[in-house]
Amino acid sequence: MQRLDCLIIHTPKFNNYYRPLGQFMWVNYMPLGLLGIADYLQRNGLMCRVLHQGIEWMNRKSWKLEDSLNSAAIPVVALSLHWHYQSHDAIDSCRKIRKIRPGAFIVLGGATASFFHDEIVRDLDCVDGVIRGDGEFPLLELVKKIKTGTKDLHEVPNLTWRDGQAGVVSNPMTYCADEDMLNGLRFANMELLENYRTYIDYVSLPFIVVKGIPKKLNFKMFTAREKLFPLTVGRGCAFNCTWCGGSFNPQKDYISCRKKVVWRPHEAVIADIRQALDYGYEAMYTVFDPAPDDQSYFVGLFRRIRNEGLAKKLGWMHEATGLTSKEFVDEFSETFSEKFRVIAFSPETGSEEIRRSNKGYFFSNAELFEMLDYTTSKKVNVEVFFTYGIPGENEERVKETYKMRSEIVKKYGRRNCLRALSIEMEPGAPWQVEPEKYGIVISRRTFADFLEAHARRSTGTYTDLGYYIPDYFTKPLDPNDPEGDFAKRLQEIKCKHFCFIHPDGRKTASPFWGRMLCRSTHFVGSILMKDRM
Repeated sequence: MQRLDCLIIHTPKFNNYYRPLGQFMWVNYMPLGLLGIADYLQRNGLMCRVLHQGIEWMNRKSWKLEDSLNSAAIPVVALSLHWHYQSHDAIDSCRKIRKIRPGAFIVLGGATASFFHDEIVRDLDCVDGVIRGDGEFPLLELVKKIKTGTKDLHEVPNLTWRDGQAGVVSNPMTYCADEDMLNGLRFANMELLENYRTYIDYVSLPFIVVKGIPKKLNFKMFTAREKLFPLTVGRGCAFNCTWCGGSFNPQKDYISCRKKVVWRPHEAVIADIRQALDYGYEAMYTVFDPAPDDQSYFVGLFRRIRNEGLAKKLGWMHEATGLTSKEFVDEFSETFSEKFRVIAFSPETGSEEIRRSNKGYFFSNAELFEMLDYTTSKKVNVEVFFTYGIPGENEERVKETYKMRSEIVKKYGRRNCLRALSIEMEPGAPWQVEPEKYGIVISRRTFADFLEAHARRSTGTYTDLGYYIPDYFTKPLDPNDPEGDFAKRLQEIKCKHFCFIHPDGRKTASPFWGRMLCRSTHFVGSILMKDRM
């Protein structure tokens, strides 16, 4: 690796287990901002690269972090700790970096690191600092100071760091990217990422890399089969959902101090789309929808895409916070390739009462079905997301979700994907901050709790949740392990009523055939893993 001023590292969760998949790697999409930060540093005269540890492992199973750090000294090493799943692997990487490069300043960033900034810097000697919230300008200032040998970091915005005299210091939160900053950032400079070709060709929804099979087969079986670029169109959220650490209040109070939604100008978004297409991406993926009642931004963007001559040249998947408008669907259908155009809706539950009390933006069941009718009539595929085990629900009321799922299958068939996924406890989410208010008991309050949970090789994504609802089931939970018993019984509900595993990751199986595939996949996977041992 060339001589650098800063190396940004993305670390997936390497060890995960889920019976239908076996062992797999998780959190393979990088946070949207990483390449934007690297590009910002480059354009301000600093040498910066991004290293994705999962990509290195996919290309060479014997790869170790040490292999990429044994060249010239690097003044600052910045690691993303955005999703809590990364906790163990990111901190383990910090410890390795400390041994290999004892003189480097090791800094973390991202939502999880921001929420637990004080605890991390106070308790973990392998971490020198945490940048809270948006990281572009703070990281630039930090690298400049470290390069000059400055030890006084009080002027670096958003930085929590260890001062030899004063202990842990949390500098004021004075930086939060506004529209002008987002207009100047570029998020599709893929050449800043080591081995970017593998990332483009093999990392796609739904974010997993199953171990024991070739990456080409993984892409075919366990992804949307599209080279899908996560497109940044803005930042922030206007709503509060019970389980979401990215909601308005967590962002405002704990993570970024962001008090309003900010949109990127269309020109900047179009520039990223063009650059992503030039690198070989086939479709865009948006998960930013903070204004369901006013979708003029997206309507204008889609029209601009057609005016730029990009119509029908690319696919698009959009995850809606609420329900899209009919105008949105019309423009979406007219703009994007019929080969891959998908709108995802998230009712979460079949119960309107439970949806209203947990989801920041409410819509009725009738409104959902009306929009499903309209969207499918325009030859736009839909995905529908459900969950289970949420406040206000119990083993009787979850049947309302079974019923809605069955109605959707009966009316629209299985060519569209219906997913039912459990929810793990997230740092800063309303129910993590105030569990008693939501009638839950949690085991993950501190960063040490998350670190311990994700360090256990036995911990299963989707099956180890970090909470339980005491009165969810009629039969009392096991008093010796109520959380484990709660998760086990929820998984039994999923297997019986919600299993959607299909050999084509874009489709949905019936629960029965999903269970059959699960059993056969588990059997074949166990043989493959034995052969590799």
